[in-house]
Amino acid sequence: MNVEPLVSVVLIGYNDASRITRALESLRRQTLHSLEIIVVDDASTDATAEIVESIAANDARIRFVQRAENSGGCSAPRNDGLALARAPWVMFCDSDDEYELHACATLLNAAEDWDADVVCGTAIRHDVKRGRDKAWRPELHSRDHVVAGLAEEPDLLYDTISVNKIYRRSFLNDHAISFPPGLLFEDQVFTLQCYLKARRIGILQSRVYIWNVDRMAEEASITQGRMQRRNVLDRIEINRRMDSLLADSSEELRLAKAVKFLRHEGYLYLSAIAENPDPNAARTTADVLREYVEQVDPRAFKDVRPALRVALYGLLIDDLDLASSVVVVDVDVDELVVGADGEFDLLYVFALGHQLRLTQSLGNF
Repeated sequence: MNVEPLVSVVLIGYNDASRITRALESLRRQTLHSLEIIVVDDASTDATAEIVESIAANDARIRFVQRAENSGGCSAPRNDGLALARAPWVMFCDSDDEYELHACATLLNAAEDWDADVVCGTAIRHDVKRGRDKAWRPELHSRDHVVAGLAEEPDLLYDTISVNKIYRRSFLNDHAISFPPGLLFEDQVFTLQCYLKARRIGILQSRVYIWNVDRMAEEASITQGRMQRRNVLDRIEINRRMDSLLADSSEELRLAKAVKFLRHEGYLYLSAIAENPDPNAARTTADVLREYVEQVDPRAFKDVRPALRVALYGLLIDDLDLASSVVVVDVDVDELVVGADGEFDLLYVFALGHQLRLTQSLGNF
């Protein structure tokens, strides 16, 4: 290439020969032609490398890199691609997903118009089997706007995927922002660093990323995935790192992150515990999760829906039958008797035929 590209796109993949062509073609046909496409293969053992090399032979914008050993995650290949990037702006893509036709142009134009360090577009979760689309975090992307930082838009905490965004490369370099190696759920630490350091963050309604989800495979992998010890340990470690990053932030922002954890991660793992047929695996997950939940700001529990709140209570008192029976049920509080000292004496919650008597103080639960 004689002209430096405007955007470097890092496409990562592992043993995804059946889908990487679709992802790569979605990048090649972008209306913004001034791209550098860096494909990082995480030591695939299938035909992934041959497919990419064949396509690259006809497109000088493609740079192909193959790792000698599989990294076991997304961080290392993304960091490899980031280190090779030459353009002033960087984007990321996974081999089983794809970009909307105008994704690069839309994000780049917004970033330049707003002088933003990061711009987030709308990701669409596409149900492969059913052919249905659902916008990711539509409440956040309901309008085009720019904010001065995370404190101005705490709901950004819920938009932690890295692939629906564009980043100023000099901004990432100046703040030494990269993906945490060796950990799953790496996006959350990466994007939080970006949100905390960015001078300006743009948020768009426009669709930019198609997140292909095979719900049948996803549902079948709940016990094999979320029940694996590494899965829950990595998730908790990621959240501990996020807590450290937020240590000097406002109390309101730290509380918002705690609420997000309970609503999202808390629900994910309690649901997986309820569905797991292996009691030992369920117990391991519960023990790891409980250790972290015990340290969550007690005020955060008041901002989760009643059924999940009760399920979290079941986790904390080590009653997994209780936690499992109510986690997926949306129940209403039937009766709340608050004493003069601010404590409630009885809280009856009816769910799945269970009558639960909780005696925790309102301040502690």
